[in-house]
Amino acid sequence: MQSIDSERRNTQLASFRLGGTTLVWWEGKTQADLQKYGKMVSAWNEFVSATKKQFYPLAYMQQAMMSSESLRQLKCQSVQSYNQEFRKRALTLGISLDPPETLLKYIGGLHSYLKHTILMFNPTSLDDVSIQATHLEARGKNVNPEVGKSSKPFVNKNKEKKKLK
Repeated sequence: MQSIDSERRNTQLASFRLGGTTLVWWEGKTQADLQKYGKMVSAWNEFVSATKKQFYPLAYMQQAMMSSESLRQLKCQSVQSYNQEFRKRALTLGISLDPPETLLKYIGGLHSYLKHTILMFNPTSLDDVSIQATHLEARGKNVNPEVGKSSKPFVNKNKEKKKLK
């Protein structure tokens, strides 16, 4: 019962935020639903589905789906930025972030050094992976990946002293 009330509340709150053409469309739809079915859409997923059907052109959804399939963390892109883009695309396409397939898709798009390290921990949630990847990224900025040591150059002080003499 609580989830039904919650869905109805979400739909009502979202409909209060509508404006312009979207508001006119929504009011017409609710009136038509009342006349045809004796009730109006109150389930959140029905509200989202109807809105997307009305305002997202088919080509947009197809393009979003194709670009989602090829989403990868760019060379200079932070984990946080990749995480935001991944979540935004999932939300647009109505993809749940909970299934293991979504988690693996997210991990698969990370830089290879992050991907391989994170997979060793056998992660179970997108939030955990995001946190781990952010920490690894921050740690990696202080490490030279070629030698695995501090990025500060090694200075042999004995050689410098001999040169000064």
